[in-house]
Amino acid sequence: MNMKMKPKSKNESHYKVQIARIADTEGPEKNLPDKIYHYCSLETGIEKILPFKRLLLSPLENTNDPRENRTFQFSAISPPNQIDFTSNNWPERVTNLLREDCKVICFSTNNNNQFGYEYSRMWAYYGSNHKGFCLELDTQKFIEENTNVVDLRFLKRVEYLKLDLKKPLKTKWVDFGRLDDIGLSKYLKEEFRQDHLKYLYFTKDYEWESEKECRLIYFSDIKEDEYCSINMSLTGIYTGVDFHQSYIPSLKELAPDINLYRMYYPLFRLIATPI
Repeated sequence: MNMKMKPKSKNESHYKVQIARIADTEGPEKNLPDKIYHYCSLETGIEKILPFKRLLLSPLENTNDPRENRTFQFSAISPPNQIDFTSNNWPERVTNLLREDCKVICFSTNNNNQFGYEYSRMWAYYGSNHKGFCLELDTQKFIEENTNVVDLRFLKRVEYLKLDLKKPLKTKWVDFGRLDDIGLSKYLKEEFRQDHLKYLYFTKDYEWESEKECRLIYFSDIKEDEYCSINMSLTGIYTGVDFHQSYIPSLKELAPDINLYRMYYPLFRLIATPI
């Protein structure tokens, strides 16, 4: 459904209208997980997260997936001679506009066989090779304490795309006729992004599937750092198998009422034990 939403008043920002129209075709995630998990290094956790009980909304382009920090490849629908494809790097311009206002917090979730805090790959990539820790959050409380940021239509599980080399590679079409009619930014952020929200922001390559990611996307024209609170939703802290035990008192001081666990590896999988 391509419904144009009018501003409530002449003073309503054009930016708010963009977000409303994007959400118009995307419903909330069904059956969100009860718990979500965020891995971090020791330094980040102790210095930046726990003292303030907050998580940073990071620019999407800062993620470590090339699909999210390199130029998308698009196809074009264009009137004759409108675009000089040899001199105009238009896919990069389109990609930058689609990402420039997008911020994200990434979480892991439980799967059928493992809890979200016991993924070895996540510990290696984001938990400083098991020297950091993993934060457990109550999803509903996280939503309730961040109503100014969390829109349930933008809190979703990631879908993982498996490339089939036997089939032609599909790309998204940018309509340069429509772009010429209403302007580049207006077309991309109000119409193109609305039509391809899942593809642009909630799809990753299949090789990342083991992360079982759920992410919060937040569109904002504010360039300064923005955060989500975890003051009410933090329910557990899991320290890595190589977490230095000398930092346990610091964790207890920063989060005195939160359950603490230590990960260990007895046989074939990571197990949590209370501290």
